[in-house]
Amino acid sequence: MKPNTKLLYRVLEFTFLFVALIFVSCKKDETEADVYYSFTLNAGQPSDDGYPISEGLTWNSSDQIAAINVTLVREIEKLSYNTSSQKFSGNMVNILSGNNLAFFYPASALTTEHSDTITQDFSVMSQDGTESTVLNYRYGFCSSVTLNELSASATATMEAILAVAKMKFLHNGSPINDIVKIEFRAKEGNVYGKRTFNFRKKAYESGTNNNMVIKNNQGLDGSAVLAMIPTDDVLLEVSVFTADGSIYVGNNNDEGAIEAGNLYDWTFDCTKENGLAHIGDYFYSDMTVSSELNENKKCIGIVFALTDTEDGDINRTLTSSYHGRIVALNDVNSTGKTWSTMQYNIKGMPDFSTADGSLEEGFLPYWDGKSSSSYFESGHINMALTEDGRIETWPSSGLLSDFNGKENTAYADSSAIVYGACGQAAAYSISGITNKRWYCPSGGEMALLYAQSRLGILSSETLPPFTNFEARGYWCAAEREENRAWYIQFATGGVYANYKLSSYFVRPLMHF
Repeated sequence: MKPNTKLLYRVLEFTFLFVALIFVSCKKDETEADVYYSFTLNAGQPSDDGYPISEGLTWNSSDQIAAINVTLVREIEKLSYNTSSQKFSGNMVNILSGNNLAFFYPASALTTEHSDTITQDFSVMSQDGTESTVLNYRYGFCSSVTLNELSASATATMEAILAVAKMKFLHNGSPINDIVKIEFRAKEGNVYGKRTFNFRKKAYESGTNNNMVIKNNQGLDGSAVLAMIPTDDVLLEVSVFTADGSIYVGNNNDEGAIEAGNLYDWTFDCTKENGLAHIGDYFYSDMTVSSELNENKKCIGIVFALTDTEDGDINRTLTSSYHGRIVALNDVNSTGKTWSTMQYNIKGMPDFSTADGSLEEGFLPYWDGKSSSSYFESGHINMALTEDGRIETWPSSGLLSDFNGKENTAYADSSAIVYGACGQAAAYSISGITNKRWYCPSGGEMALLYAQSRLGILSSETLPPFTNFEARGYWCAAEREENRAWYIQFATGGVYANYKLSSYFVRPLMHF
């Protein structure tokens, strides 16, 4: 067969063109290699930004400012303060004179490493109420950079992006002392414990209204100093907790916007509230309890267990306490949720091979209010409650011995898509109480809720607005193996493990 000469020429032409393109591409890479500049930033002094809390403060040798390129995708660089030049310096790559650069202090607070992510989540939840831990976030921006061969410089005016509030807490005109926890919420408007800042827009983006919780184990005497995230008009309400278990609730009667850079002086006049809880009590958004429903407050759950401390173990002997656990009024959805779309063991979360240390699956007592029975005595799990809902007899091993739902939920990612049961429970929010304070019940907690519902302690008839559990399965925050997790069937009291892609209900819990 004669070769096709025209086709051969076309193949050779394409081959030469391809090689030429590779050569040009290589040359282009060589000529456009990254160029590093010795960068200098004049950021003035902290007291120059007009932030009242910064008066008299100066930069020191340990301070670092993050330099963020909001025009191009680049690594975020850290600039260190030089006490001799009184400027920040470091290296930056591929700067253009027209680049828009953002600067942020402290650099250590950033959780992103590249400027393709031009938003940052700021949290003010880790404070202890003293001046030493007031977060001092500042932000600067410049649109002009001076280039000189391999050096570059810029000047930026740093501005505060948080407010600071000095607060006094009074009861009958006297300071409330030995304060170990303060919980802020918005009686009107929004308050933020966490909010997203956009470096390119130089502004905060929309955030989620959530309670702001401050703890101090040493105790605060009558006052606190806190950094606050800016918000529109808000009326703040607080619950103040003292070391002796007392709870005081009040507001500052001063509705208005919280603006960045401002220093506020607030006084909260508080009344003493009931904080001593019993199983079956109503629990409210202001962290108080009552045995009768208070229509003037927002009920968010029902007390189902008591503890000695907020995150302590359930104490079977306590009949009243300032601490315990509550069950949410409703399921997180009305259609059920998969446990997880990922078929592997979650690191840290316990695996249980049995329900009670001996049975691979079994049945909880079917309570009729007077006595107990089960559908299958051969699979009967030995457990019993007192008339007021406390644990009397309980398995000492296996799934039902585990009451660490909060810890177990924390091991799972917060994504409600990937980790359905734990993720949805952690994302649950009511009256600003969110930020992963809710969690998916452990096997022991879920069984306790089942038994109390059978006893009539948890019932919509006696505890409106509580919603009864469905006669369906409810997930536990516990694995059987890599592709199966535990659930309790509320229709029969059955304790089983099923595939994680199965769909069951989720009822969140919270410590108080």
